[in-house]
Amino acid sequence: MERDDIDIAAETAVAPPAASRKVFVKTYGCQMNVYDSQRMTDALAADGYVATDVIGDADLVLLNTCHIREK
Repeated sequence: MERDDIDIAAETAVAPPAASRKVFVKTYGCQMNVYDSQRMTDALAADGYVATDVIGDADLVLLNTCHIREK
C-alpha cells in the first residue's frame, strides 16, 4: 500500500512556532551587571524568550543587582 504525497507532507510539516514568551530584566549596578543581564537575555532567547520593556507584558521578570562588600 502506497502513501499519498499529501500524507507524507502532513507528517513532515513543521508546526508554526508558539507565541514568544517575554522577559523583563531590571538591572542595578555597574557595567558588569548590565553585561550579565544581556548575557541572561541572550541565553533565554535560545528558549524562545524575547525582551520587553513593559513589566506587565512579561512572562518572566529578572532583577539583577549586586552587593559591594567592604573589606
